[in-house]
Amino acid sequence: MAVAEILGKIKGKFLLSINDHPEMREVLKRFRRRSVSLSYTVGKRQPTKARELLIQSY
Repeated sequence: MAVAEILGKIKGKFLLSINDHPEMREVLKRFRRRSVSLSYTVGKRQPTKARELLIQSY
């Protein structure tokens, strides 16, 4: 996938936040990953619980 190739070429540090989805976990498995819980509240009356995947090079 293009995102993994691009991230792999970055010379500095990076932190990517993306929806926690099994396909993204597989594509980005060579990088450090951490899943976090959060609530989406923009445009909603009630917060929506979700999971976000943090991908980092450091």
